[in-house]
Amino acid sequence: MKISKDTPTILLGENKESFDASIKDLLEKRGIVVYECPDGIEVVRKAFTESPNLIIMDAAMLRLNGYQCCRVLRSNPVSASIPIILIGLPDNPIDKYWCMASGGDYYLQRPIDPEELNEILGRFLDTRSSKHRLFLPNTTENLTDISILTLANSILDRKLLRAEILNEIFLIDTSSITVKELINATMTIIHSLFDFGLGVVLFIYWNTAELFFYLNERLDQERLDNAKIIMLKQLREQYETYIDPNQISQNILESDQIKETRGKAQELYIHAADRKLSPCMLAFDNIRFDKLSEEEQETLKLVLDFVHGVLERKLLFEISQQLSIIDSVTQANSFAFFIKCLEREMENAGRHKFPISLFTINISNFGNITRDLKTKQKHDLIRHIHNFILATTRKSDIVARRTVSSFVFLLPFTNLKQTEGTRDRIVNHIREKLSPSLPSSIQLKIITGICEFNPERDLTPEIFITNAEPKETKESIEAEEPLSEKTVEKILREGTK
Repeated sequence: MKISKDTPTILLGENKESFDASIKDLLEKRGIVVYECPDGIEVVRKAFTESPNLIIMDAAMLRLNGYQCCRVLRSNPVSASIPIILIGLPDNPIDKYWCMASGGDYYLQRPIDPEELNEILGRFLDTRSSKHRLFLPNTTENLTDISILTLANSILDRKLLRAEILNEIFLIDTSSITVKELINATMTIIHSLFDFGLGVVLFIYWNTAELFFYLNERLDQERLDNAKIIMLKQLREQYETYIDPNQISQNILESDQIKETRGKAQELYIHAADRKLSPCMLAFDNIRFDKLSEEEQETLKLVLDFVHGVLERKLLFEISQQLSIIDSVTQANSFAFFIKCLEREMENAGRHKFPISLFTINISNFGNITRDLKTKQKHDLIRHIHNFILATTRKSDIVARRTVSSFVFLLPFTNLKQTEGTRDRIVNHIREKLSPSLPSSIQLKIITGICEFNPERDLTPEIFITNAEPKETKESIEAEEPLSEKTVEKILREGTK
């Protein structure tokens, strides 16, 4: 069919399991030519050969998902500037994140709202954006399925992928999220990159354990039991650790897009610490690790390393709450917990070459200006300051009180320059919140230190923290007017407004 250069064309890629005929009908009623594609490979092929004005595709297509298609299309001059709309489930922040991270222009939620779709067409559909193929390189040769899949894999730039994955993982690891919610979120991210039928997380608490089964397929209990047996065998043989199967509690979590089983389980791929027993073990069936390319295997190991780290940190936090090893004053992370987290982050940073930074904040005249206060009021004031700090930090940052009035901050995936900005923001926030309530004769003296991790220099967490301490560490000894009980009451009262 001959198409006028002014006739708008849209490439529509939909998973047959979630096909919505209303989208095509609405497009054709507007006089738009629609190229239908049943899977991701066909989306890429038609985008290269037809150069549509707009691409609308399902995030969960077969063979290549929507995110993989986005990466391929954004890497080629033929398709780099074509607007891409991804369709996915409602209220799914992970899909929305991957849409933007992969190069999509808009995330359209199911069920499709005709008014929203019309608004998108008006915003993104521009016939002037169609390509003049005469001036584009010939990319239509050898567009076999294998060549498109190879191209999709080669697009996975490791550094970019690492930054995107790790950023997403640490954004969802908040103090308020439950263990089940965290496992759901991390498994969803893994499944967006690698297909698997069953994911398993084993948490180890001394001589007991807890299992979480994450199902992408409807599986029977025998399949789950077999996975448990294999993981316990690995514990006995590799780590000489025996756990009574009867002491293991089990939890079943299901994917939002769970499918019928595809048959028998293949070999179970287990991801655990190489050298020592870790409190966390991951396993996946039907991920077909041996069939992955060398680059894909490295990427999978990298992703699982950091998912492993996030789950470990969450487990440490849960245990610390159960054992009450928290700061009795701030009722938050204890310094002992901080050291444990720092040790793990240093190990991962040294292995994978990503930045982590520390900085410290010390109110050096705190002891001087609070000398007349009772212990409870001092603690109330410290807790108040700590709450100001938490309101200014990211959820992925870890904060602990080191001494009476000094705090240490761990910022994963953050270089020195970025850390300086965070430090300055927190210091300014403390001053802004406290200064209006202080008498003019009392000034907070805040000193700071900062350091980016250097694996050759910072051999232990203690050395790393020492290098992040303020250069000026002496407490203020100048005679200063002390805070009165009424002033402290005013500060606490103002802070609750």
